Amino acid sequence: MRGKLLLLGALLLPLNSFATDIEREAEYARFIGKQLEFGEVIRLNAENKKFLAIYTETPQTDTLYAAILLHDKDSYPDQKALIHSLRTNLPHHQWATLSLQVPVLEKGAQTIDYLSLFPELISRLKAANEYLKNKKIENVVLIGHGLGALMALYGETQLKDQFKAVVAISLPVMDETIQSEYQTVELLKKVEVPVLDLYGGLDRPEIIITANKRRLAAKENKGYRQDRLEFEKTDSPDDEKLIVKRVYSWLRRQNYDNLEQ
Repeated sequence: MRGKLLLLGALLLPLNSFATDIEREAEYARFIGKQLEFGEVIRLNAENKKFLAIYTETPQTDTLYAAILLHDKDSYPDQKALIHSLRTNLPHHQWATLSLQVPVLEKGAQTIDYLSLFPELISRLKAANEYLKNKKIENVVLIGHGLGALMALYGETQLKDQFKAVVAISLPVMDETIQSEYQTVELLKKVEVPVLDLYGGLDRPEIIITANKRRLAAKENKGYRQDRLEFEKTDSPDDEKLIVKRVYSWLRRQNYDNLEQ
Protein backbone atom coordinates (compact mmCIF):
# COMPACT_ATOMS: atom_id res chain seq x y z
CA MET A 1 0.00 0.00 0.00
CA ARG A 2 2.79 2.43 0.91
CA GLY A 3 4.42 1.82 -2.46
CA LYS A 4 1.16 2.60 -4.28
CA LEU A 5 0.73 5.82 -2.33
CA LEU A 6 4.26 6.91 -3.20
CA LEU A 7 3.60 6.22 -6.88
CA LEU A 8 0.32 8.15 -6.78
CA GLY A 9 2.08 11.06 -5.12
CA ALA A 10 4.73 11.09 -7.84
CA LEU A 11 2.08 11.19 -10.56
CA LEU A 12 0.41 14.17 -8.94
CA LEU A 13 3.59 16.21 -8.64
CA PRO A 14 3.87 19.24 -10.98
CA LEU A 15 5.71 18.75 -14.25
CA ASN A 16 9.37 19.73 -14.29
CA SER A 17 9.62 23.42 -15.06
CA PHE A 18 11.46 24.37 -18.23
CA ALA A 19 11.87 27.56 -20.24
CA THR A 20 12.40 27.82 -23.97
CA ASP A 21 15.95 27.31 -25.23
CA ILE A 22 16.74 30.86 -26.37
CA GLU A 23 19.96 29.92 -28.14
CA ARG A 24 18.27 27.17 -30.10
CA GLU A 25 15.53 29.58 -31.17
CA ALA A 26 18.24 32.04 -32.26
CA GLU A 27 19.90 29.27 -34.28
CA TYR A 28 16.64 28.54 -36.08
CA ALA A 29 16.13 32.27 -36.70
CA ARG A 30 19.57 32.60 -38.32
CA PHE A 31 18.89 29.61 -40.54
CA ILE A 32 15.48 30.90 -41.63
CA GLY A 33 16.89 34.37 -42.30
CA LYS A 34 19.43 32.90 -44.73
CA GLN A 35 17.14 30.60 -46.72
CA LEU A 36 13.63 32.11 -46.64
CA GLU A 37 12.34 32.87 -50.15
CA PHE A 38 8.60 33.27 -49.69
CA GLY A 39 6.94 35.10 -46.83
CA GLU A 40 8.02 37.74 -44.32
CA VAL A 41 10.04 37.14 -41.16
CA ILE A 42 8.55 39.10 -38.27
CA ARG A 43 9.26 39.41 -34.55
CA LEU A 44 6.38 39.24 -32.12
CA ASN A 45 6.43 40.18 -28.45
CA ALA A 46 5.14 37.74 -25.83
CA GLU A 47 5.48 38.97 -22.25
CA ASN A 48 8.52 41.11 -23.13
CA LYS A 49 10.21 38.27 -25.01
CA LYS A 50 10.67 38.49 -28.76
CA PHE A 51 10.04 35.40 -30.86
CA LEU A 52 10.15 34.67 -34.58
CA ALA A 53 7.19 34.07 -36.87
CA ILE A 54 6.72 33.97 -40.63
CA TYR A 55 3.74 35.75 -42.16
CA THR A 56 2.72 34.75 -45.68
CA GLU A 57 0.06 36.87 -47.36
CA THR A 58 -2.57 35.78 -49.85
CA PRO A 59 -2.66 37.14 -53.42
CA GLN A 60 -5.90 38.92 -52.47
CA THR A 61 -5.53 42.42 -51.09
CA ASP A 62 -8.40 42.03 -48.62
CA THR A 63 -7.35 38.95 -46.66
CA LEU A 64 -10.13 37.70 -44.39
CA TYR A 65 -8.74 34.36 -43.22
CA ALA A 66 -5.53 33.21 -41.56
CA ALA A 67 -4.09 29.97 -40.20
CA ILE A 68 -1.65 29.97 -37.30
CA LEU A 69 0.80 27.09 -37.80
CA LEU A 70 2.40 25.21 -34.90
CA HIS A 71 5.26 22.87 -35.78
CA ASP A 72 6.31 19.60 -34.13
CA LYS A 73 9.01 19.37 -31.46
CA ASP A 74 12.63 19.62 -32.64
CA SER A 75 11.39 21.73 -35.53
CA TYR A 76 10.91 25.34 -36.66
CA PRO A 77 8.39 27.57 -38.54
CA ASP A 78 9.60 26.67 -42.05
CA GLN A 79 10.29 22.99 -41.53
CA LYS A 80 10.16 20.99 -44.76
CA ALA A 81 8.21 19.35 -46.04
CA LEU A 82 4.89 19.72 -44.21
CA ILE A 83 5.00 23.07 -42.37
CA HIS A 84 6.74 24.75 -45.30
CA SER A 85 4.14 23.40 -47.71
CA LEU A 86 1.20 24.47 -45.53
CA ARG A 87 2.77 27.88 -45.04
CA THR A 88 3.34 28.52 -48.74
CA ASN A 89 0.32 26.79 -50.30
CA LEU A 90 -2.60 27.81 -48.10
CA PRO A 91 -2.26 31.48 -49.17
CA HIS A 92 -3.20 30.39 -52.71
CA HIS A 93 -6.51 29.18 -51.27
CA GLN A 94 -7.39 32.46 -49.48
CA TRP A 95 -5.71 31.56 -46.16
CA ALA A 96 -2.82 33.74 -45.05
CA THR A 97 -0.46 31.87 -42.74
CA LEU A 98 1.35 32.91 -39.59
CA SER A 99 3.84 30.20 -38.73
CA LEU A 100 5.12 30.52 -35.16
CA GLN A 101 8.34 29.46 -33.56
CA VAL A 102 6.89 27.53 -30.64
CA PRO A 103 8.94 27.22 -27.43
CA VAL A 104 11.68 24.60 -27.78
CA LEU A 105 13.96 22.57 -25.54
CA GLU A 106 17.42 21.15 -26.12
CA LYS A 107 17.80 18.27 -28.54
CA GLY A 108 16.79 14.96 -27.06
CA ALA A 109 14.19 16.40 -24.67
CA GLN A 110 11.18 14.17 -24.13
CA THR A 111 7.68 15.15 -25.20
CA ILE A 112 6.49 15.21 -21.59
CA ASP A 113 9.13 17.84 -20.79
CA TYR A 114 7.55 20.15 -23.36
CA LEU A 115 4.28 20.29 -21.48
CA SER A 116 5.72 22.81 -19.03
CA LEU A 117 6.23 25.16 -22.01
CA PHE A 118 2.53 25.23 -22.88
CA PRO A 119 1.79 28.36 -20.79
CA GLU A 120 4.57 30.11 -22.72
CA LEU A 121 2.88 29.01 -25.92
CA ILE A 122 -0.35 30.71 -24.83
CA SER A 123 1.39 34.08 -24.57
CA ARG A 124 2.72 33.56 -28.12
CA LEU A 125 -0.73 32.72 -29.42
CA LYS A 126 -2.07 35.90 -27.85
CA ALA A 127 0.65 37.90 -29.60
CA ALA A 128 -0.15 36.16 -32.90
CA ASN A 129 -3.85 36.94 -32.54
CA GLU A 130 -3.09 40.58 -31.84
CA TYR A 131 -0.91 40.76 -34.95
CA LEU A 132 -3.71 39.32 -37.11
CA LYS A 133 -6.33 41.58 -35.55
CA ASN A 134 -4.21 44.57 -36.51
CA LYS A 135 -4.48 43.29 -40.07
CA LYS A 136 -8.28 43.16 -39.70
CA ILE A 137 -8.30 39.37 -39.94
CA GLU A 138 -10.92 37.84 -37.67
CA ASN A 139 -11.33 34.33 -39.10
CA VAL A 140 -8.37 32.50 -37.57
CA VAL A 141 -7.77 28.74 -37.31
CA LEU A 142 -5.04 26.72 -35.63
CA ILE A 143 -3.11 24.05 -37.52
CA GLY A 144 -0.64 21.88 -35.62
CA HIS A 145 1.62 18.95 -36.45
CA GLY A 146 2.67 16.34 -33.90
CA LEU A 147 3.30 18.07 -30.60
CA GLY A 148 2.09 21.24 -32.33
CA ALA A 149 -1.29 19.52 -32.81
CA LEU A 150 -1.56 18.93 -29.06
CA MET A 151 -0.51 22.55 -28.51
CA ALA A 152 -3.29 23.66 -30.87
CA LEU A 153 -5.94 21.81 -28.87
CA TYR A 154 -4.56 23.21 -25.63
CA GLY A 155 -4.47 26.72 -27.08
CA GLU A 156 -8.09 26.53 -28.21
CA THR A 157 -9.30 25.41 -24.79
CA GLN A 158 -7.33 28.17 -23.05
CA LEU A 159 -8.31 30.95 -25.48
CA LYS A 160 -11.99 30.27 -26.05
CA ASP A 161 -13.69 32.10 -28.94
CA GLN A 162 -10.36 33.13 -30.47
CA PHE A 163 -10.23 30.44 -33.15
CA LYS A 164 -12.77 29.16 -35.67
CA ALA A 165 -11.36 25.63 -36.03
CA VAL A 166 -8.43 23.33 -35.25
CA VAL A 167 -6.56 21.04 -37.64
CA ALA A 168 -4.55 18.40 -35.77
CA ILE A 169 -2.12 16.40 -37.91
CA SER A 170 -0.58 13.25 -36.36
CA LEU A 171 -2.07 14.12 -32.97
CA PRO A 172 -0.31 12.29 -30.11
CA VAL A 173 -2.13 10.92 -27.06
CA MET A 174 -0.17 11.56 -23.87
CA ASP A 175 0.38 9.07 -21.07
CA GLU A 176 -2.72 8.90 -18.87
CA THR A 177 -0.66 9.56 -15.73
CA ILE A 178 -0.02 13.22 -16.57
CA GLN A 179 -2.28 16.12 -15.62
CA SER A 180 -5.66 16.08 -17.36
CA GLU A 181 -5.18 19.61 -18.74
CA TYR A 182 -2.58 18.18 -21.15
CA GLN A 183 -4.43 14.98 -21.99
CA THR A 184 -5.45 14.71 -25.63
CA VAL A 185 -8.65 12.86 -24.78
CA GLU A 186 -9.70 15.42 -22.16
CA LEU A 187 -8.87 18.32 -24.47
CA LEU A 188 -10.97 16.82 -27.28
CA LYS A 189 -13.92 16.66 -24.89
CA LYS A 190 -13.61 20.40 -24.22
CA VAL A 191 -13.08 21.72 -27.75
CA GLU A 192 -16.31 23.06 -29.24
CA VAL A 193 -15.07 24.38 -32.59
CA PRO A 194 -14.73 22.09 -35.64
CA VAL A 195 -11.70 19.78 -35.49
CA LEU A 196 -9.99 17.88 -38.30
CA ASP A 197 -8.07 14.95 -36.78
CA LEU A 198 -5.78 13.89 -39.62
CA TYR A 199 -3.37 10.97 -39.47
CA GLY A 200 -1.66 8.51 -41.77
CA GLY A 201 -2.11 4.81 -42.35
CA LEU A 202 1.62 4.42 -41.77
CA ASP A 203 1.86 7.09 -39.06
CA ARG A 204 3.54 6.44 -35.70
CA PRO A 205 1.99 3.36 -34.03
CA GLU A 206 0.83 5.27 -30.95
CA ILE A 207 -1.15 7.66 -33.18
CA ILE A 208 -2.80 4.87 -35.16
CA ILE A 209 -3.83 2.72 -32.20
CA THR A 210 -5.38 5.68 -30.33
CA ALA A 211 -7.51 6.86 -33.27
CA ASN A 212 -10.70 5.28 -31.92
CA LYS A 213 -10.05 6.73 -28.46
CA ARG A 214 -9.72 10.21 -29.96
CA ARG A 215 -12.88 9.79 -32.02
CA LEU A 216 -14.91 8.68 -29.01
CA ALA A 217 -13.62 11.57 -26.93
CA ALA A 218 -14.93 14.06 -29.52
CA LYS A 219 -18.30 12.39 -30.07
CA GLU A 220 -20.23 15.40 -28.72
CA ASN A 221 -18.53 17.74 -31.19
CA LYS A 222 -20.61 17.75 -34.37
CA GLY A 223 -17.83 19.56 -36.19
CA TYR A 224 -15.24 16.84 -35.47
CA ARG A 225 -13.95 14.80 -38.37
CA GLN A 226 -11.25 12.15 -38.36
CA ASP A 227 -9.52 11.29 -41.63
CA ARG A 228 -6.99 8.54 -42.21
CA LEU A 229 -4.88 9.19 -45.28
CA GLU A 230 -2.52 6.67 -46.76
CA PHE A 231 0.59 8.72 -46.32
CA GLU A 232 3.78 7.19 -45.00
CA LYS A 233 5.24 10.09 -43.06
CA THR A 234 4.51 13.79 -42.81
CA ASP A 235 7.98 14.90 -43.93
CA SER A 236 7.68 13.21 -47.33
CA PRO A 237 7.35 15.65 -50.28
CA ASP A 238 4.80 13.39 -51.98
CA ASP A 239 2.70 12.79 -48.89
CA GLU A 240 2.58 16.42 -47.78
CA LYS A 241 0.80 17.41 -51.01
CA LEU A 242 -2.03 15.06 -50.11
CA ILE A 243 -2.19 16.46 -46.57
CA VAL A 244 -2.23 20.09 -47.69
CA LYS A 245 -5.03 19.40 -50.17
CA ARG A 246 -7.13 17.70 -47.49
CA VAL A 247 -6.58 20.59 -45.07
CA TYR A 248 -7.69 23.38 -47.39
CA SER A 249 -10.58 21.28 -48.74
CA TRP A 250 -11.86 20.77 -45.19
CA LEU A 251 -11.43 24.44 -44.34
CA ARG A 252 -13.41 25.37 -47.43
CA ARG A 253 -16.33 23.25 -46.24
CA GLN A 254 -16.64 25.12 -42.95
CA ASN A 255 -18.86 27.75 -44.64
CA TYR A 256 -16.95 30.86 -43.68
CA ASP A 257 -18.56 34.05 -44.95
CA ASN A 258 -17.26 35.14 -48.37
CA LEU A 259 -14.92 32.16 -48.73
CA GLU A 260 -15.17 30.86 -52.29
CA GLN A 261 -16.50 27.33 -52.53
